[in-house]
Amino acid sequence: MIGLGTTVYTVWSSSVHILDAIIWGLIGIAAQVVVYLIIEFVLTPKISLEKVEEGNTTVGFSLFAVGITVGLIKAGSLSF
Repeated sequence: MIGLGTTVYTVWSSSVHILDAIIWGLIGIAAQVVVYLIIEFVLTPKISLEKVEEGNTTVGFSLFAVGITVGLIKAGSLSF
């Protein structure tokens, strides 16, 4: 959510028209969802939820870090 919020904030703060902001905001949201799905289903398909329930927070932290990183990269690329 932080990465997505950063992207939406950057798009809204640098847009000239509301239609421009909506279009680029939707592109940013779609890119964030695509990256999440790639991470979830391609890079971490063999990780069991039992490990997370046992207290292994590595998976959650990794997804958190990737989400923020991708959000910042998108925010930088969408600002003009």
